[in-house]
Amino acid sequence: MPALSNPLIIGGISQIIIIGIIIGVVRAFPQTKFSQTVAYLIESMYGFFEEITWPSQRIVARYATNLFAIFLLMNTTGMLVDMFKLALPWLEEHISIPTGDIHYPAAVAIISVLYMIYKQAQAHGIKNTLLEYVPITGKGIIGEPGQKQWIGAKIGDIFLSLFIGLLDIIGIFAKMISLSARMFGNIFSGGILAWVVVWWLSLITMKLIGIEIPILLPLVLVVQSLLVGFIQAFVFPLLITIFIRIATE
Repeated sequence: MPALSNPLIIGGISQIIIIGIIIGVVRAFPQTKFSQTVAYLIESMYGFFEEITWPSQRIVARYATNLFAIFLLMNTTGMLVDMFKLALPWLEEHISIPTGDIHYPAAVAIISVLYMIYKQAQAHGIKNTLLEYVPITGKGIIGEPGQKQWIGAKIGDIFLSLFIGLLDIIGIFAKMISLSARMFGNIFSGGILAWVVVWWLSLITMKLIGIEIPILLPLVLVVQSLLVGFIQAFVFPLLITIFIRIATE
């Protein structure tokens, strides 16, 4: 674990420093184009997430907006770090961006899904939330609600309800796995793609002019990495917001 944790710690500390610098610049120079662009992006994302939720749940929109800002920063700086690693391979052992490691997206996914369950319990009560996942009294799937049922139908309703509740519990773990795997897979594959592109460019220049000249910052690769980083930073909180909206309705 030390070989894995140290680069992550350095990467995490660097992210905190960058966040602090950006916040300081925005507050100290609010009229600059950079500050206005950052403020506009954050406000737009907050307004979008707020429309998915509702006015009484603005805290969910704030949570989603914070996730978006953190992931966007990590993915963007991660792309830059990957580029530097191509020129300085020794950096691989000293720094690692958190979103490029499965542990960080998995931890955020677990926290977010648990937050969804908390909001569900807050909206419907702890008892109703427990009965949603462990419906020991049935959900009234068989028969009409409010009408008496013969014993066989009631037992069948309970077994069917428990089976559906089990599927809901499996769905909770599936959400955790899918959210973390989606983020990690796309960011990790972006780093691999960078290595492949630079390797091919080095091979082509070697064959054409006899000199290995890897192009470290091909424009297409940079644009692709930024686009993937933005999409993943947007999709993760978007799904969390939708999950919470569905769970609390």
